[in-house]
Amino acid sequence: MQEHRKRAVEIIADRFPKAKECGWPTEGIVDLMLDAQIEMPPLLSRTLDQLYLIGQAGPTLLQLISVTLQYNKMVETLAHRVRANVDSFNPPAFKESLSGHLRLIEMNIAEPDRQLASIHDESSGGGMT
Repeated sequence: MQEHRKRAVEIIADRFPKAKECGWPTEGIVDLMLDAQIEMPPLLSRTLDQLYLIGQAGPTLLQLISVTLQYNKMVETLAHRVRANVDSFNPPAFKESLSGHLRLIEMNIAEPDRQLASIHDESSGGGMT
C-alpha cells in the first residue's frame, strides 16, 4: 500500500501540473486523476471483521482503511468536477486538498507495522536471553 501512496503523491505533485501545462484533453486529465487513487489490498478488505484479533494494530488498520476510502472518494469527486468543467482543474489546490489525507495514510501505514513488530517481539520472548 505504501507504493500506491508514493505513486499517488508523485502523480499529484509532478504529473498534475505537467498535464495542466501541456493542455491535456479532459479525459486524459480525468484518467490521470483517477490513477491517483490508492488501491486497497484485497486481503485487508476481506479481513475487516477480524482486525480486532491483532490487538492495537486493529484500530489503526481500520483508520487506514477509512482514510484511504475517504481519499479515494475525494479524488473521484474532483475528477467528476474536472470532467464537468476542465477549467476547474487546479493542481496546486487539488494537491492541498488531498495532502492531509495522504499524510494520514502514510502515518497509518507505518503505525501497524510498528505495533505488529512489537506484538511479534513479545510473543517470541522479546529478545531476552
